[in-house]
Amino acid sequence: MKSCDEVKKRIGELAALPAVELPAGIHEHLAGCAACTRALAAARLGRGLLAAAGDGVEPPTGFADRVLGALPDRIFELTAEAQALGLTLDLGAGRPSAQRAMSRV
Repeated sequence: MKSCDEVKKRIGELAALPAVELPAGIHEHLAGCAACTRALAAARLGRGLLAAAGDGVEPPTGFADRVLGALPDRIFELTAEAQALGLTLDLGAGRPSAQRAMSRV
């Protein structure tokens, strides 16, 4: 039988599996642990809601340009400062993310 700690550690992985594909030890634990059963049900619900929210949603044409155009000039100063520290600001695909410049590794 598995422990609550193992279920919590693997909750994302377990939530992606159908009940019949859960490992035997996890299945046994869930049969006797209401807290883990509720946590797994909540994780599955969350996965379903996120999946449904992302289906077919596309930003309107020009959205990224409007957002970038609305940014204050300070963001461009911060971008330059980040680059000086070896960081880059990736604005591709409309999703900003800071990354360490691979050339410094």
